[in-house]
Amino acid sequence: ELNAELPYWLANTRSTIKPLKRDFTGGENTEAFARQVVVSLSPAETEALLREVPAAYRTQINDVLLTALVQALNEWNGESSCLIDLEGHGREDIIEGVDLSRTVGWFTTIFPVLLKVNPTDGPGDALKSIKEQRRAVPNRGIGYGLLRYLGNQPEKFKAMPQAEIVFNYQGQFDQILSQSSFLASANESAGPIHSPRANRRHVLSINGAVMNGQLKMIWTYSENIYRRQTIEHLAGGFVAALQSLISHCQSPEAGGYTPSDFPLANLDQESLARVAGNNRQIEDIYTLSPMQQGILFHALYARTSDVYTIQLNYTLSGKLDVAALKQAWQQVVNRHAILRTS
Repeated sequence: ELNAELPYWLANTRSTIKPLKRDFTGGENTEAFARQVVVSLSPAETEALLREVPAAYRTQINDVLLTALVQALNEWNGESSCLIDLEGHGREDIIEGVDLSRTVGWFTTIFPVLLKVNPTDGPGDALKSIKEQRRAVPNRGIGYGLLRYLGNQPEKFKAMPQAEIVFNYQGQFDQILSQSSFLASANESAGPIHSPRANRRHVLSINGAVMNGQLKMIWTYSENIYRRQTIEHLAGGFVAALQSLISHCQSPEAGGYTPSDFPLANLDQESLARVAGNNRQIEDIYTLSPMQQGILFHALYARTSDVYTIQLNYTLSGKLDVAALKQAWQQVVNRHAILRTS
């Protein structure tokens, strides 16, 4: 099963990635020279990002954050593609029946994803493009580490370009420590968690979370490689791109689907746009059953034909509890999405 993922992880498109531009070359990239720039959204923008934005294009917060990041990198670095290591908690729901709710430990997964945006794309098209690129990652990236370190082609993985950026959205800390909890985040620093002599694996490390109702993104860099003004400019471009995406998704004209929203339909983006448009009320799309294909054929071939016109009438006699019947039918319709199709 894992070997089937090799064409994705070893794709030739990754070999053309260029290094990030630098202010200084030759300096040590150790923890001793690590510095941070912190940027944030307002509480209102954060609320919109979490509650309103996902509905427009059926996105997750990482789709939006990564779209803004790639747009900012494109403007700064001049490249439409960038290779980013995505870091996750490792507790992926990919094996049926495995209960991870009581596991303790740091199961971090890190895997590279090549992301690309067209500089001429508007916010909606850029967001849909990054969303589909993320959905194309096999098994949410779990297989990369297994193949690289335990597989039979480690040399091929070593020869591939390595990502210089790592990105990690850590979630909503407000949900972990509620306002009513007797625990709270401390204001003081916990101190360094790495030796100052340790080598940093990435040139840029971007970590984010929602704390006290605000999204905060921490950009860590080496002062031996970048001036602070450079990172402040890049982080500011990220915030501006993120605000533009939020504003777009709140607008009436925003909305649309991508093929990964309806995996059973097997539609490309153009066909999907023709069928669904930007109607946000569509729950799912299915392929036609053989009988439905026959109905459609005759309806298109001879519009006046009564072939496949079927009408069934039932008469219910005796004492009938109409309210109970309606409630029973509603429960069945709520339970089975296929009965809500039109």
